[in-house]
Amino acid sequence: WNNILTAYSQNLQLPEAKSVFDRMTERTFESWNAMITAYFIPNSSASLARLAFERMPERNPYTWNFLIVASSRNGHLEEARMVFDKLPEKSAVTWNTMISCYAQKQCVSEAKCLFDSLPVKDVFSRNILLTAYAQSGNLAEAKEMFDSIPSEELTSICWNNILTAYSQNRQLPEAKSVFDRMTERTVESWNAMITAYVGNGDLDDAKLVYDMITEKNSIAGTSMVNAYAQEGRTRQAKLVFDEMVDHDVVSWTTMLAAYLNNGHITSAENLFALMPARDYLAWSTMVLAYAIKGNIELATKLHEEMPVKDATSWTALISGHARAGHSKQALAYFKLMDLEGIEPDRITLMSALEACASSTALAEGKTIFEGAAARGLDRDTFVGTALVSMFGKCGRLDQARALFNNLPLPNVVSWTNIIVAYAQSGERSLAAEMFNRMDLQGEQPNWLTFSTVLAACSHGGLLEDARCYFLRMIGDNSIDPVVEHYRCLVDLLGRSGQLDRMEDLANEMPFEGDEVSWTAVLGACSLHGDTERGGRIAKQLLEMDLDRGSALYLLLANLYTSLSNGNAGQESRDLEVIRA
Repeated sequence: WNNILTAYSQNLQLPEAKSVFDRMTERTFESWNAMITAYFIPNSSASLARLAFERMPERNPYTWNFLIVASSRNGHLEEARMVFDKLPEKSAVTWNTMISCYAQKQCVSEAKCLFDSLPVKDVFSRNILLTAYAQSGNLAEAKEMFDSIPSEELTSICWNNILTAYSQNRQLPEAKSVFDRMTERTVESWNAMITAYVGNGDLDDAKLVYDMITEKNSIAGTSMVNAYAQEGRTRQAKLVFDEMVDHDVVSWTTMLAAYLNNGHITSAENLFALMPARDYLAWSTMVLAYAIKGNIELATKLHEEMPVKDATSWTALISGHARAGHSKQALAYFKLMDLEGIEPDRITLMSALEACASSTALAEGKTIFEGAAARGLDRDTFVGTALVSMFGKCGRLDQARALFNNLPLPNVVSWTNIIVAYAQSGERSLAAEMFNRMDLQGEQPNWLTFSTVLAACSHGGLLEDARCYFLRMIGDNSIDPVVEHYRCLVDLLGRSGQLDRMEDLANEMPFEGDEVSWTAVLGACSLHGDTERGGRIAKQLLEMDLDRGSALYLLLANLYTSLSNGNAGQESRDLEVIRA
């Protein structure tokens, strides 16, 4: 009876658990505890569990402690404290249980207050508080608590806790001092010391520590693989991986990610094929890698082969299609994900909204907005910013502005999106107003903000606006223009037919051989029929080492054809080199 009751309880099947419990003729402490656990279903009140507790014919200290822990784990910390306060006689275990509940919920001040009330403090209670301080980054308090423990009572857990505190907070000298004083080093000790060196970018010393471990474990090995991968040292990562005695699915997936994040797709494919077992993360990592590299067909194929699809793999596929400009496919997979019953996360929503913005799919965007709003995500900075962009690109400025105003903490991208929305719609005064407000709110525009705004001005033919923003960037914001800024101005001057100024700016750019800018120059010459200027500029560009598949090379070839048809004489003969 207890086994079946416990099974229902652990799987949160309350009706079935209650049915079994009611049919039991004899109930033990285990029976009552299982029933109390069943009442702690998600989002439920703790009152039913407390009523079951009060119905118990007799209670022992274990049952009281069990109710305290169960209440805390299910988010009912106040209920746990009420049970603790009602307990007539509290043992050291009960005190430590309640302190631990506070610590696990990161209520460090409450844990300390209860610790101070503790009649007799032992190494266990001190260690609980030491762990709480360490995990919350309160290093001074953690050290003070560590120093308060008598040396003869210090266990490996105490040493590892203070070592981990220093390690995770990148306090390398302090971590090394603790490590050197330890008389007994466990697996956790070695791993913490490796983490300390890795966190400070000292991979060579981290490897020395790793080599000192007599019985290497998968955690330490995986840490080294990941550290080398983050530095782009995939060869060293693979050497450590090959040296590992035991490979678990985490180490395999870490090595897989090392290859993928450093662009070694073929090596990743070979490793993926060798994996004895693949978890959802390994599958999702491969799908994401293919998607990022633009191999959408392979990403889609692999996604379809996945035995179990999770939110990460769906998001990778949706994001990949959106980035590749396949907006319809991205939205189709978003709908399919919903039909599969998988709830999208923030990144999924942002990818789907990007697809809506690219294809101006307003109806689909509204549906996504309604779903996000129902979960309160429209006020999330990142999702809200994506919504502003989507409604702005779809021409719904009123909705974009309302969503922007609803953001609690708009960031530089949020401001940029609303400014671009106004600029692209020709609302110059509103775009300028938002730019001024951005400054007044203390959010400094960066080079990308100006690049995006200048691109919007270029597409909208707003030459004077672009000039003002460019001068503002240099003067008011002291941002040195980069090649993207010049490209926007060159393109805009060309669109406006101001070919003299366009050519002067292209020649004065502090960036040599920018094919994108010169492509815009020749395109403008072709658009406005200025073959003389185009031929002269093309002649200068012949000295550049051009890729025959580049847009600039093709424009030169087209210009050659135009000049040949127009019998333009010497310019045509000069450009015959292109045909070679």
